[in-house]
Amino acid sequence: MAAIVGRSPREVFAARIARDLTQVRLLGVPEVPSGLPSDLLERRPDIRQVEAQLAAASLRIDAARAQYFPSLSLTASYGSESAALANLFSTPALAWGIGASLLQPLIGLKAIEANVEAETARREAAVVSYTQTVQSAFRETRDALIANRSTRDALAAQTERAQKLKASLELAELRYRSGYSGYIDVLDAQRQLLQAQTLQILAARDVRFALIDLAKAMGGGWDYLMPH
Repeated sequence: MAAIVGRSPREVFAARIARDLTQVRLLGVPEVPSGLPSDLLERRPDIRQVEAQLAAASLRIDAARAQYFPSLSLTASYGSESAALANLFSTPALAWGIGASLLQPLIGLKAIEANVEAETARREAAVVSYTQTVQSAFRETRDALIANRSTRDALAAQTERAQKLKASLELAELRYRSGYSGYIDVLDAQRQLLQAQTLQILAARDVRFALIDLAKAMGGGWDYLMPH
């Protein structure tokens, strides 16, 4: 048996469970710092996308509104008014309609107005989409933080159980060496401790999964943002 497990006969007889650095690494999980700002959520790709859509919608409204304004020269020589500006107000019949190259004709004003209204409606839809996306980001972050807390509580419980079973194993070994119990009690204590340590490692794995979901919800990690 000693040759199979690669340990000395004394180590096998002593029935001590090897605890190496691998187990320590498996149980180590990063901590989530307190005071993380909600600005971190702005890194999320979906929020960046709806922000860009909202900005584009605002620019389209500005472009549509700009069509209301005639494109002409205001001044002539020596700072006087230009002929185009004078003609703009010459007669009611010609107002806002002195040529397609300079102004939108009167019949086009309704089309401009409809275009502005359409772009405004699109912007309002973009605002709704932006609001819903932000709400979803905060909801996902909250759910991830709740999962982080619950998985850490489970890990703490499994760690406490493993520590108690380790103490039980030490007691079983002491009773065996003192002749108060048989070796079967030691083996049973070993089995329970190994089972608890396995569950402890699985609980640490669940914490890491929760951290991955949290980083995803926040649009990235936080270590490089925190002061050292």
